[in-house]
Amino acid sequence: MKLIFFFLILATNLWALPDLPSAPKDPSHPGSKIYPFEVELKKLICQDRDVFVYLPRDAKSIPAVVFGHGQALGVSHYEQTLRHLAGKGVAGIYVTYDKGFFDQDWKRMGRDYVLLVACALREFPQINSEEIIFSGHSKGAYVAAVAAGVSEKEKLSVRAQSLILFNPVLGQFETLSDISPATNLTVVHSDRDTIVKLKVAREMLESVHSQREQLIILQSYTGRTTTNLDANHFWSLTKKSAVGGGPESSFHYFGSWKWLVGGALDERYLFGREATNKGIEGFNDLVERNF
Repeated sequence: MKLIFFFLILATNLWALPDLPSAPKDPSHPGSKIYPFEVELKKLICQDRDVFVYLPRDAKSIPAVVFGHGQALGVSHYEQTLRHLAGKGVAGIYVTYDKGFFDQDWKRMGRDYVLLVACALREFPQINSEEIIFSGHSKGAYVAAVAAGVSEKEKLSVRAQSLILFNPVLGQFETLSDISPATNLTVVHSDRDTIVKLKVAREMLESVHSQREQLIILQSYTGRTTTNLDANHFWSLTKKSAVGGGPESSFHYFGSWKWLVGGALDERYLFGREATNKGIEGFNDLVERNF
């Protein structure tokens, strides 16, 4: 009898769980899939490297997000994010900053990251060079941070207005002290990341002396919805890879897409109350702030 009662309680609780949230219906929400712009893809070769630029057609003076890839991951693994940005009116610039799988010359990769962006800006003057976000995932997130520091120290032509970094790997954090205090910094760590520990994200924030910085801890939907969705190291990918990630999901609508578009167009969705909204009432991402 007790066993039957237990299963009745369990079934009742499962029935009460909501479905995973889908893309918002409000056109103004950064995570919605309602797009005011058609998207153009342009491929460049700069310094013998591929650079992919996703542009909102016919837009002028547009901000841009530069995205650095994770280890051995290609543009296809982030393409839906880049297309989403362009459809919302933000250029998405994908840079192949490294020279191979074992490349660990961080400063050179950071410098190349900046120089490839500069190449794209020369080709597409409709991109506003004063409104550039450096971003990336895993290895690419760390390289984006190094790029911001190298650009400041060496007075390169492209500077980061903001950094939005997804699950950055461990690197030589002393190289990040050259990042300008005026550069906004957001580091995102996911609660089920088994590749990189949370202390790495915290150490990164301690190494960068930004006047406006935050650590967002992305929460899994596990146990909160009828279908579980784990926030692992590869949650930001929009295409499944050999190591995980993809396809697009609630993590993108209320996470990476919201924060990237929000950072470029409406910071309420990055630093405001909406930054933690996961699409389910009473369930939010966690934020550690140090402004």
